[in-house]
Amino acid sequence: PWAFLANRAVRLLPAVALVITLTAMLWAVFIAQGDDVVARSAKLVVVSLAHLFPLTRGFTSEYEILGVMWALRVEFTFYLVCFLALFAMPYLTAPRRQAAVIVLGAIVLTALFVFDCLRDTQSMLRFIPYFVFGVGLYLASHLESRALARLVGVIAALAFVGMLVEQTNRSAFHEAAGFARDRLAQTLILVLLVALFAALSCMRVGGRLARIDRALGDLSFPLYVAHDPVIVFAALCWTPGVPAAIAAAGLALVAAWLLYVGLERPLMTMRTRIRKSDIRFDDDVAPQPATAAATVELRPRAAA
Repeated sequence: PWAFLANRAVRLLPAVALVITLTAMLWAVFIAQGDDVVARSAKLVVVSLAHLFPLTRGFTSEYEILGVMWALRVEFTFYLVCFLALFAMPYLTAPRRQAAVIVLGAIVLTALFVFDCLRDTQSMLRFIPYFVFGVGLYLASHLESRALARLVGVIAALAFVGMLVEQTNRSAFHEAAGFARDRLAQTLILVLLVALFAALSCMRVGGRLARIDRALGDLSFPLYVAHDPVIVFAALCWTPGVPAAIAAAGLALVAAWLLYVGLERPLMTMRTRIRKSDIRFDDDVAPQPATAAATVELRPRAAA
């Protein structure tokens, strides 16, 4: 469990912390009014990082620093649920461990989603089905066990139902655009997108297409977290229009590539070491054979 949580933390926190800090600097230079801008910017960074964790929405800030923070919050909540579910693995036989983690995680996440629906809180919990569906598609196409793949397929189907429920419960008024949304049209678009991504998750490509697909996959997370400050910067500095939108999209790709090369790629080695290790926080526990094997595996082989 600790290795899993450390791996996910290294995957998420450095990139998000860097982008949040840069966005706070943009806010301080272009948007902030009044005194104590530096102190307020530091508070923005701290509160925004705290919002990655559950039960922290009580900490308020004067500026929503990242528009995608709700999605990152759902993702990190998912990882915390998996982290807790992994503690049940030592008490289960090997063939049942994966199934237990999947089922326990699904039960907890479903309970959180139902809680949000019953309370009508309209919190970030209502977006849980979207993330579960994406994870389900990934696992269903990668699990070797057909029984587990079918189980994950059922969970993904239930998550899709949850997505439809969220669509129908969503306010008809579009908060950003300022007009009423067509719920039926949006639901149909959602169904088409789900079918498209389900088909893409089952495709297999090779050669140059595989390399392109891998490169786009490497850039997806940096682009996801970096596009917000780039768009804000473009909106503040350039005259709105098609050329500015195209330039902002290109600049977002450049920012994502720089984030990947400067931060993501160097951290991959650390994540690999964590993935192959058995992190323990009890000095009295002797390393298991698997730990020693992983340590040997990480050492460079001597030349013959």
